[in-house]
Parts: sequence; structure tokens; C-alpha cells
Amino acid sequence: MQKGKITLDQIVHFLEVADHQSVSKATLKLGLTQGTISTSLSKLENEVGEKLFIRHQNGLTLTFQGKQFYNIAKEVAHKVDELKGFLQTDKKMSGHLRVSAQYGVASFLLVDAAALLRHQFSNIFVEIVCENTDRKFEDYSCDVAIRSAVKKRMDLVQTYLFSTQFNMYASQKYLDSHGIPQTLGDLDRHHLISASYLHAEDLFFADWHLIENRQSAAIRKPVFSIDTSSGALKACEKGMGIATLPDFMLREIDEKLIRLLPDYQPPKLDFFLIYPKASQTSRKIQIFENFLVAYFKKKMS
Repeated sequence: MQKGKITLDQIVHFLEVADHQSVSKATLKLGLTQGTISTSLSKLENEVGEKLFIRHQNGLTLTFQGKQFYNIAKEVAHKVDELKGFLQTDKKMSGHLRVSAQYGVASFLLVDAAALLRHQFSNIFVEIVCENTDRKFEDYSCDVAIRSAVKKRMDLVQTYLFSTQFNMYASQKYLDSHGIPQTLGDLDRHHLISASYLHAEDLFFADWHLIENRQSAAIRKPVFSIDTSSGALKACEKGMGIATLPDFMLREIDEKLIRLLPDYQPPKLDFFLIYPKASQTSRKIQIFENFLVAYFKKKMS
């Protein structure tokens, strides 16, 4: 029996299920029944002659072939967006843009940016998916990512957006009980809050206070570790210890905490807008890129 052709609907259904790793979540997004999407996926797998998903109790994950198909399907979806937007003016540009970012960047920077973007381009729907773990770009299941640079990836566009530093803070309550450190060496005797104790050297930009000018070979052991800046802020406010916090949180920090060793300059962490070179011609991504570059240039100046 002759096989039919892969349809655009099948590609859309596949991408939504892959992004959410769940048929039920995809149904909510697409407004379709689980039966419709499951049938669509089965037909798609039949057409390509490969299993695209591994099905388990907690949802679905892509097979090796599924990951390869996902990358191609993303390119097809971008091309369809280009066709839809070919005759549209920028103001009328529409579409769905899935953005991967860390929790702190999303909460303290991107929400304000997204609100302004919506005012200018009301038909572009932005979905921000938060994750602090560093992965291969493809594993974020996104259109674009706002993260630190990815090395040795010539197939990715990486446009600089902004830089941040993690300065050191403590509450007055903590300092009243433990004193104020006057040098980096004094941190050996203080309670420290970490972003990721087990990976402190990899996260030196945030956990430098565990490493710099220590007296022993081992890094300083924190009293508490949490991988979100907002969580570190809360722990610091509670008087649990000394934390390093990104300078884009200054509005929240200034009123509540005291900066320590202000003459010390921590390492800078640069953030980039990252997306596949194959998506360079997507007008939707071009608009988002130009908007963010201008937005952060003004905000960080």
C-alpha cells in the first residue's frame, strides 16, 4: 500500500508533544483531543518508518531518530512562519516563540522585556521556559535561548545581549551575629550560601566566594546551596549567611541587604541570544533579536 504524505498538522502535533514531553499537555495547547494527537503521531511514525518517542509512565521522550526528526521539523516550522509572515508588516507579525532561559534572568529581566515586546508586537506569543541546567542547545526544545556562550558550535548564531556580575551580600541580622568580612580570606570563617556546591568551580562566576583566597586546597563548604538567585536572596534575607547575587537584581537587593567587599570585582558572565543558523531568515526571530539587543543596550547603559 502506498504511503501518504507527512502533513503540516502532524509536524505541529509532533513538535508540541516533543516540547512538552506529554500528549495531555499538548492537547491543552492545541485545543485537540488526546485521541486526535495520538493518531496523528502514530501516522507520522508510520510515514517516517521510525519510532520517534519512547513512551513511559511520566510522559514521552524522543528517541535518537526522534531528535534528528525534531531538528528538521523545527526548520520546517520556521519556514512555514516565514511564508505566513512574508506579506505581513512587522507590526502585524504573528507567531509563537519559545524561549529558554535561567530562572533569574527570566524573572528579573525577561518579564519586563516581554511586556514591552507585546506592546509593540501584540500578535507574537512569547513562551518562556525556565531551566538552570546547561545542556546542548537542541535539548532545550526551544526556538531561541538566552544563555552564556556555547563553545565550538559554528551552526549557532550567538548575539551578545548583556553582562552581569555576582556581588556579595548579607543581611544586617547576619552581620550583627558574625561580623563583617574585611578580606576574601575572612570568608573561611563565615557562613556561605552557594549556587551549586558540587559544581562550584564550573559556576565560578556565581560561587567565586567559595574559591577565592581560601586557605585550604578544598573549596569552602557552604551552609546552604540553592540553584536559583531568588532562592539565594530569600536565604540571605533570613540571615542564613553570605550570598552572591547578580546585579540585575539590584532593585530587590538594595532595600534589604548590605553589599560586602565592594572593591572586589567578581568575574563577568555574558549572556547571548542563541538560535540555529538555519533560523536566521525567520522574521519572527529577527524581530525578537533586534528588540532584545536594543532593549538591553538601553537598560544596561
